[in-house]
Amino acid sequence: MSANEKVVELGPHNKMTPEEALAYSSRESWDQVIIVGFHKDDDDFVVQSSHMSREFALWIAEHLKLHVMDRL
Repeated sequence: MSANEKVVELGPHNKMTPEEALAYSSRESWDQVIIVGFHKDDDDFVVQSSHMSREFALWIAEHLKLHVMDRL
């Protein structure tokens, strides 16, 4: 690889596609995850997670809410 062929990663940003966000996150070590969203061309709410209880998923969701409200 020559110096002109180096790949420069700019890191996460607020205009990432879902695929970019998942690819970026897949390079980190996670203990538990929950993925929430909508499939393309589908209005159904989709939740996928690693092995976790509903109580722990709710705890994550409440922390997400605080983060979004800029209170965490």
